[in-house]
Amino acid sequence: FFFQAEDGIRDYKVTGVQTCALPILNVQTIGGETPAIKAVMFCKPDSLAALVTAGANLALSTVEGETVFTIAERMQHTLTIEIL
Repeated sequence: FFFQAEDGIRDYKVTGVQTCALPILNVQTIGGETPAIKAVMFCKPDSLAALVTAGANLALSTVEGETVFTIAERMQHTLTIEIL
């Protein structure tokens, strides 16, 4: 499993068999982006809904201090705002 930053640089690698998905739900890139933040950034409401249902931590922020809520509002993604 590779989690890639927006610039395409692989900055997190998980190897082996994962027995719990929670660490991956909340993994952060060097810039602080989580899978939930990426789902909002790329306007993927179905992915965001699945992450929310699975228990993703929506309070985590990027190094700039942005959360899923502030990014969704800034980008005016109404579908993701409704999920949040």
